[in-house]
Amino acid sequence: MALASPFMLLSSDPLLIISRYLRNRDYRNFHLVCKKFSTVKGTKEEEFVRKCSHGSHGNFSVEVFWKCCEDGHIYCVKHLFQSGLTLENARAEFNGEFLSELTLTERVHFDNALDLSIHRGHFKIVKYLFSSCLTSEGGLTLGDVRACNNWAFLLSVKEDFIEIVKLLVSLGLTLTDVRARNNWALRNSACYGHLEKAAACVEDLRGHGQDSIT
Repeated sequence: MALASPFMLLSSDPLLIISRYLRNRDYRNFHLVCKKFSTVKGTKEEEFVRKCSHGSHGNFSVEVFWKCCEDGHIYCVKHLFQSGLTLENARAEFNGEFLSELTLTERVHFDNALDLSIHRGHFKIVKYLFSSCLTSEGGLTLGDVRACNNWAFLLSVKEDFIEIVKLLVSLGLTLTDVRARNNWALRNSACYGHLEKAAACVEDLRGHGQDSIT
């Protein structure tokens, strides 16, 4: 009976294949098998997760999720939710231990992974948190943006992360949301020189039939 090709490893038990080559003293093909094993690698995503400094490969805790959001590790965040994190975990507020690792400004102003991801400008993570495939219950919603008086939106405008601003607007924000906290977002945009981009987002809202700003 002919032995399996050394290049059919992914469809067979590798240890069984190796033992068969050794048993039949087929050392040439055994060498090819070993060479093949040494060059086989996982996907880019799998490699990233495996090397994650926060241990997301085997630690599926909400604390690890927060750290991966902080550092922009999108592949690790996806892996954590595919491994069982829930919508409740996505919305969880930081505990004291994690807060102690943040800067003073971050400790004062940010309560959850969405806030911190926006602050760090991690668009891919923010977008993923709102995706319907985040968990079996879906992802974050417009209600999460409006929590804490629209802080997530105001923060994205202040930091001039226009992609994130547009993403949040696309969820259904209105001009009432833009005016939150006495037009805080627009006033800060002017202070930081971002008013032109913020005004473009307001025009988008007008295009969807919203009232003009007074």
